[in-house]
Amino acid sequence: MFFIKVLLGIMSIKLLTILTSFVLLSCALHAQKKISYKTTDDGLMYAIVVKNKSGRPVQKGDMVQVNYISTLSDTVEIARSQSKETPYEFVAGNGDVLKGMDLAVLQMKIGEKAKFILPSHLAYGNKKFGKVPENARISMEIEVLGTYPAFYKVDYNNLQRTKSGLEYVHVFNNKEGARVKKGNYVAIHYTGFIIEPNGKKKIFDSSNKNGAAALVQAGVNKFITGLDEGISLMNVGDSMSFVIPAKLGYGAKANQLVPANSVLGFDVFIQYQVDPFFDESKISYTADKDLGFQYCFVKDSAGPLAQLNDNVYVNVVGYYLLENGAKYIFESSYEEKKPQHFRLNRSVENPAWLKLLQMSSVGDKVVMAIEPERARMELKKLIPENVTVFFEYTLESIQAPSFLAGTPLDTIRTASNVLVLPMVKGSEVKIDTNVVVFMHYTGYTIDSLGIKHVFDSSFDRGEPFLMEPGAKKVITGWEEAVLEMHEMDQVRIVIPSEAGYGEKGVPPLIMPNETLYFDLYAVKVLPKKTGAESEQVNVIKE
Repeated sequence: MFFIKVLLGIMSIKLLTILTSFVLLSCALHAQKKISYKTTDDGLMYAIVVKNKSGRPVQKGDMVQVNYISTLSDTVEIARSQSKETPYEFVAGNGDVLKGMDLAVLQMKIGEKAKFILPSHLAYGNKKFGKVPENARISMEIEVLGTYPAFYKVDYNNLQRTKSGLEYVHVFNNKEGARVKKGNYVAIHYTGFIIEPNGKKKIFDSSNKNGAAALVQAGVNKFITGLDEGISLMNVGDSMSFVIPAKLGYGAKANQLVPANSVLGFDVFIQYQVDPFFDESKISYTADKDLGFQYCFVKDSAGPLAQLNDNVYVNVVGYYLLENGAKYIFESSYEEKKPQHFRLNRSVENPAWLKLLQMSSVGDKVVMAIEPERARMELKKLIPENVTVFFEYTLESIQAPSFLAGTPLDTIRTASNVLVLPMVKGSEVKIDTNVVVFMHYTGYTIDSLGIKHVFDSSFDRGEPFLMEPGAKKVITGWEEAVLEMHEMDQVRIVIPSEAGYGEKGVPPLIMPNETLYFDLYAVKVLPKKTGAESEQVNVIKE
């Protein structure tokens, strides 16, 4: 979670290698025939070429967002930012960039554009650096797009200390806010920084970089100990600043962002918290002895039940209990910010899930308790041994598969013994190898009891599949069948295994030597020269 690029400033070699496209600053910077420069006591020459009298001045300690370009002798480019959508950011006056650039932005206001000439002692000095020779002066053009506070304003003389050694201070105490509850999700805005021995702060991560609050589970040691402890001291709406000793941070191990034994600081604001769990007082389990799990419908809604082959969308939380009783979440649609999708078919490897989902309707709230050896196979890497696994889900929606209905209008048999059964006649536009076709489809098998098992459908993705007849990018049965169709046709095809996936199959969805069925909808036919390339659907690739 805590990962961003460290702000090394333009003194970093990485910054000098930025080669992305950049819209130059206003041509007003270049249109000036004669520029009158002022000079600071440090020798920095500057000229504000686009002024903003009402703009807020950049202040030391601001996180400043700029577009810039630096050049050698006004012709050789050294470095530049990327775009106004992704401006370059650094803490003004913090020594994170060239000294001349630090001084430059402190001469400016938000919305202003300026030109600067940096003497060598404010640039790269007597060292050769990339394209820059020793003792060279450089030119910079800078536009200040905006600023925001980099750090909370904190009186470190008022720090309080916990027994563990965590130090903290309230910047704002929202006494009306609810206390953070262990196990809940909290949405936090934060800035994480290294506190160097001289007191300088160096940012290594910030939610501002990510553009949104981070959703984290509190009180279960999912992140560094000091921050987890600190969040437990907060109310919703609180702003606090923490000083975290190395033993409560990343310890003696260095990584790319934080040196070994670093003292860390975190400025944290809690925007809101979410209790993702159902009311325990309403949970009374029923045992399913056949499949070895327990379940409870915390809310049982009236409505049609999910059926085999349906797409179901559930908000789900999977967790197990820690020794202290806290619920440790290992899987959650809250973190993905969208419901999980299941198609009720052979791909649902856990029979308990398949059975329980088919007992559910839209709006149901269900909890299941299952032993780990009976849980989904992929969970074994996420959970400890010998713990009970819990899932709580709310069924949000059900989408039935699209099958053709009615009686075939005709029967066509291809060279590979593929049956083509037209169900709806379309236009007179014939599909051949000179066109591309946008095709919706539902693919399925039929077992010995006559039950359909859908293995793939373009409707799941909400857009048709783009096929190029004759290109041999799909199975033989598809290839032959589509060449018997017209635009807007709706056709059922029956593909023998030798024209499909043969002896190998695609387990567990398609078993060896299994006959395939496809309901095809030829949505649109276009000349091949206007057809765009498109990714192929894996399940119908050879």
